[in-house]
Amino acid sequence: MSCQDISIYLSDLTHTQITVSNDSMPLNVGMIAAYVQNYYPSAKIRLFKYPDQLLEALKEQMPTIMGFSNYPWNHDLDRAFARYIKNESPQTVTVMGGPYISYNDKDQEKFLLDVKKEIDFYCMFEGETSFLSLLNTLQEENFDITKAKNKSIEGVLHLDGKNKLMPLNPIPRNRDINEYPSPFTSGVMDEFFDDTLSPMIETHRGCPFTCTFCHEGHDFYRKISRFETSRILDDLEYIAKNVGSVVKNIIIADPNFGQFPTDILYAKKLNDLSQAYGFPKTIFASTAKNSQKNLLEISHALTNAVMPIWMSVQSLNKDVLENVKRKNISVDSMLAVQEGLRSSPQGSLSELIMCLPGETLDMHIESLIKLIKLGMDKIQTYQLMLLDGSQMKLDEVSLNKSGFIRKYRILPRSFTYFPEIGYSVEIEEIVVETNVFSWNDYLKGRTWHLLSSVFYSGNQFKGYFEAARAFDIDMRSFVEKISEKFSAHDDLKKYLHEFLEKTENELFDSFEEADKYFKSPDNFEKLISGESGANLLQTYTCSLFISQRYELNEIISSALKEVGAEKLPEFFADDLTQFYRLKLADFMASEKQVSPIIESLHFNFEDWISKGTNIHDVYYPNGKNFEFFTSNESFDFVQSYLKRYGRSPQALGKALTRMWMTDLYKEVRIAE
Repeated sequence: MSCQDISIYLSDLTHTQITVSNDSMPLNVGMIAAYVQNYYPSAKIRLFKYPDQLLEALKEQMPTIMGFSNYPWNHDLDRAFARYIKNESPQTVTVMGGPYISYNDKDQEKFLLDVKKEIDFYCMFEGETSFLSLLNTLQEENFDITKAKNKSIEGVLHLDGKNKLMPLNPIPRNRDINEYPSPFTSGVMDEFFDDTLSPMIETHRGCPFTCTFCHEGHDFYRKISRFETSRILDDLEYIAKNVGSVVKNIIIADPNFGQFPTDILYAKKLNDLSQAYGFPKTIFASTAKNSQKNLLEISHALTNAVMPIWMSVQSLNKDVLENVKRKNISVDSMLAVQEGLRSSPQGSLSELIMCLPGETLDMHIESLIKLIKLGMDKIQTYQLMLLDGSQMKLDEVSLNKSGFIRKYRILPRSFTYFPEIGYSVEIEEIVVETNVFSWNDYLKGRTWHLLSSVFYSGNQFKGYFEAARAFDIDMRSFVEKISEKFSAHDDLKKYLHEFLEKTENELFDSFEEADKYFKSPDNFEKLISGESGANLLQTYTCSLFISQRYELNEIISSALKEVGAEKLPEFFADDLTQFYRLKLADFMASEKQVSPIIESLHFNFEDWISKGTNIHDVYYPNGKNFEFFTSNESFDFVQSYLKRYGRSPQALGKALTRMWMTDLYKEVRIAE
């Protein structure tokens, strides 16, 4: 087969049945395409993100090679397409690549045997070099799959002619990654500027940390390689000029953005672009763990765009952190950054994982309360996932020692049906019990997660928590009082009971049981209707704000008054309650732009909360008029996300991974 006859389809698929489940541009396969094009310039390469577009292309013409990126959120979708392709075109070479695979050779052989009718080869580690290595071998063998499988291919896993695993011949990670051309300035990504997908770039690869729950804890990723500064600056400029007017955010895929001084330069560039083009308005990046000075400089450089500073602690218990090999991350250094962000518009974000080895429920709650005390703006809480490719999943001895009880559930919004392809559903494996964390603890922990998501995470009611900090009110007592009142409220407790019931019902004892259940037509319809398969924290948080936001405000107000009765200044609690009631007015309403509200208050809560002003400096004994309004810019920003994702609780939950709940609030200023 000549080079000009080669057709290559590369996909980074996302489910789209409810909304766009993974909304990032397919940077991974774009990188491969740009690199391979240098060596095979006449090959016809096409990239795909949306499954319906791939299906239409396959109906028109089957490719010589079909490549799939393999992640927890698209694994079964990939396999469904691979089965369809092999049924229609057995000679098409099917390839997978990505981090969602075990590094144990026995597990790898078991996996390849399971998918042998669907997937021919698996590209390990950096896909650019391993895919090119496979392509060269296939070219030598005239794309005869059987002959190629009898060879050892650098960087590629596959079964030999006897269905035995061919030992991996790894490609050393010692090359300059600047050999990989930019998929942006080369034009490879142009079709994905479609007013839906978020641009994504990476400035470096590799992570020095060894967290056992993360695939980048593997030794292969220890070395850090950086792209040239000029390339990143050119990419950012290209993206800003081509992204259009709907998408407002960019994703930086680095494991530790802010680790290097050049990252400050990139932040300044993004700020300049935001001023010149109106893009980006928000930046999402997993920020560096031990680079306090750089993060603060990045925060101060961004005056036109917002980038929450990620300080993902997972736990604040030293023994637990040592159990998951995070002891080389300075938690104290990370949390010190929070003090420097008090007056910054960027905000801060932290993460906690429940059911880590050796962690009790009280340890988990103490970590949550400590982050609230520190004023972390958003706290994202997770259940412990056991991911293929992570050291934790590999280490059976540690799993047994910790007494892990595993369950399986569907990954939210990650399911698809096509008549030609059949049903595909993504199932995740999570830990719900350990030898120090019972099932009842799990349900209590999930209740704490819901309360945090509803009342705290994302600054929904930040003023109340600032009051607890400012007037020395015990934070745990305050949160427990909120929980008590929430659980006793006639309407709100129904949401909690339903949330906990669905928390129990979403779990299955085995992967096979969950997979079979959701692939039956009747149960798949439950996914489509939203009866099951939602992200429960996101969906219930959104449902409560859509229908019960004023009740939530009354609950937290009442809790603050009870625990702080003797400490709060005159007028404070009642004025703060009214402040939030008006901020919440016209929530998601299309007419909110033209319905400003004037109200007299004794405190300028807006300056106190957003600027860290002393509460006594913004006190007006005789009251002052404030205007609650929605600016055109704010309205357009929110509408851009609602247009991309939709307005249902599930869809809004997805949108809130890209924006903040407070973006839906009215703004406040002193009335003229």
